[in-house]
Amino acid sequence: MKNCSFFDIASPKRTTTKKTDSRETWYDFYAMYAAEFVRGVFDRLSLPAEASVLDPWNGTGTTTLISRERNFRAAGVDANPAMSVIALGRLFMPAESLFEKIVENLRSHENGLLVDGDPLLKWFIPSAAEAIRKIELATCLATGSPLIRSSSISMAKSQAAFCYVALFRCVRRLISPFRGSNPTWVKEPATAANRLRPAGPMIFEYFKEEYDLLVAIAKTYQNPDERTQFPKIVVGNSAKLPFENDRFDLTLTSPPYCTRIDYIKATSPELAVLNYSDEDIRKLREGMLGTPVIAKEVLEEPFSLGVVTDSLLDSIKSHTSEASASYYHKTYAQYFRSLAKSIEEITRVSRKGAKAVFVVQDSYYKDIHIDLETIYTEFLVHNGWTLGEVMRFDTTTMAAIHMHRRKYRDSADATESVLVFQKEK
Repeated sequence: MKNCSFFDIASPKRTTTKKTDSRETWYDFYAMYAAEFVRGVFDRLSLPAEASVLDPWNGTGTTTLISRERNFRAAGVDANPAMSVIALGRLFMPAESLFEKIVENLRSHENGLLVDGDPLLKWFIPSAAEAIRKIELATCLATGSPLIRSSSISMAKSQAAFCYVALFRCVRRLISPFRGSNPTWVKEPATAANRLRPAGPMIFEYFKEEYDLLVAIAKTYQNPDERTQFPKIVVGNSAKLPFENDRFDLTLTSPPYCTRIDYIKATSPELAVLNYSDEDIRKLREGMLGTPVIAKEVLEEPFSLGVVTDSLLDSIKSHTSEASASYYHKTYAQYFRSLAKSIEEITRVSRKGAKAVFVVQDSYYKDIHIDLETIYTEFLVHNGWTLGEVMRFDTTTMAAIHMHRRKYRDSADATESVLVFQKEK
């Protein structure tokens, strides 16, 4: 069911484009929205020429990709380094000679850069992990880029990021035996003996197939004007945006769901390719909006986030189910505190008269309805925005795979809302 007025656009999460031709095949990410939706937003908003567009939870980079297509200046921020690499690589069309250079470098280097404790060893025996590292080294040599690590992602070339995305996809295919029904979780082998043993030629063949597929997808992109400013892709926190005041004309985004999805663990294979250690991943998990990990700096003193949010947190805290008053109350309080700071930052970097389009999805804690549409509206109005148009789409959530939810409710259905605001102050 859809509830809207003149702001009649495509559903955020559905596409009428065939998957074989769709940009949405760029990377399989649970929370991404459709390119058609972004185009629909741009078509119906009166944005100035060369408008500045922000996505503070940029994910796979659909907002920044279509902004570039429309010759807008764009910036995408994400706390997950793997997502930033994926978004950056999506902006590049490789020259035909690039893959030849990769092959040449593979032939001239016998070994990859495998070290003790390499994160890839969670899933692969040493020879297989070394073969993956050899491809990584060859691609960076071919693109003239350093190996992408936490300190160099912001400096990475888009062509190197493109190759990393192909390698991400290759690794994803290889570890498919460890993926279950939950699309946001990847298992690890129970013992070292259960690690995967693909041979080097098989790994390279997978990499080539994924590389070729990405090239085919990139060819479907609409070429931007050569004068268009290249989007700025940043690894950063939405609660501390690295931009000056009054910069953006539009914020278009889909924030992390309030369902305790572990977005960092969901990309653990990609972060392993980027050589993130367990300690690195722990820090990333603590800093993510929506994380199920309680950060050390969560405070216990009383605070207020608004009438609706305060009432919701009180209901969660007083729920009779186990750990409601401790762990679950803290995770939800952490989510809304981080969200409040992020809304303040979005307000700071937005010009007067700017628009903001949020795609949010309601959910439940046990039998308590978490009405994110109302909560986001409360937060934004408090910061000087007015709500204009609202669209609502019926959807189904991952709660459908959890049978224990039936103790509290029968349906796994949810409402996805598109909220359109304007900054008045």
